[in-house]
Order: sequence, then C-alpha cells, then structure tokens
Amino acid sequence: MKFKRRFLLFIRLLMAQALTLQSKVCLRRPTEGPCGPLVVAWCYDHINKYCKELNRTICGGGANDFVSEAKCQYICQHTRKPCCSLPPHPKRCLGSTLHWYFNMRWNNCQKFPNNLCGKNRNAFSSYGKCMERCSYKNSARGSVTHHASAKATLSRNQIGRFGSLRKFVKPS
Repeated sequence: MKFKRRFLLFIRLLMAQALTLQSKVCLRRPTEGPCGPLVVAWCYDHINKYCKELNRTICGGGANDFVSEAKCQYICQHTRKPCCSLPPHPKRCLGSTLHWYFNMRWNNCQKFPNNLCGKNRNAFSSYGKCMERCSYKNSARGSVTHHASAKATLSRNQIGRFGSLRKFVKPS
C-alpha cells in the first residue's frame, strides 16, 4: 500500500515537472534564422495566450517552434481547439459580421468572397483581429522578406522529403 502511494506521488511529481518544462518552452521567443527558404511553423504567443503561425527560415527554430497549431496548443494551452489552421468555411451572413479568415498558406488574413461570412472558428470580424489572433507579429507586419519569399515557403513535410536542406544553403 505504501509503495502504491509513493509510486503515485512520484508519477504526479514527474507530470508536474513535465508541465513546468513545457511551460518554459512556451515562454521562449521563437528564433528566426538568416538563411534558406521559409518554413511554416507555429509558436506560442504567451502574452495573448494563442498559438500563431510563423514563417521562419530553415536555420531558425528553437524550443517555441511547433509543426502544427494543434501540437502548439497541446503543449502550451492544454485545452484549446484549432482555430487558425481550420479551412475557411463560408456561408451566408444572416446578421454575422465574421467576414475575415486566416489563410495558412500566405500567413495572412483574407476577406470571404461575395460578402460571405465564416461558419467555423476560423472567422473574424476584422483583418486586425484575425492577424492578432493567428499570425506572429514579426510575420504579420507584411515584411518584404515575407512577401518576396512567400512562394519559397516550405512545409516541414516537404523538408522531411529532402532530409536536411542545409547542404543546399550557402553560408553568407
């Protein structure tokens, strides 16, 4: 009986320690490297308490860097459902003002066509609210780097097919 109690206490302590480590990861700033094509990643914005998309180069990354919105939410939020990574689902508005959705491919918010509104969680009342919720601030500014290399953005799955891309990147 004592062994069982001690074992359960040990497991609780391990879980608490794991949550603490996860929390530390979520508090770090995402790092952006200076080389190669852009890679789609997700990071946790601990100020606004949301996971946001981040376009970074293959040399960037770090601890606060996740392959999907769902993985970021699992590690850092524990209870949230994906929002920004959902495909847009337009419908007739019927009094709704949710005219904007987040486009993961471009790391930008777009207006639903034909004055339609959103039907799922990927729907926002303004461009500003959409960008604040879904895009990491450094990417959301519409920097020249982001727009010029939008076509060069690779998903992690695409990089996985190539193995390491470092051999293709020339040091500056």
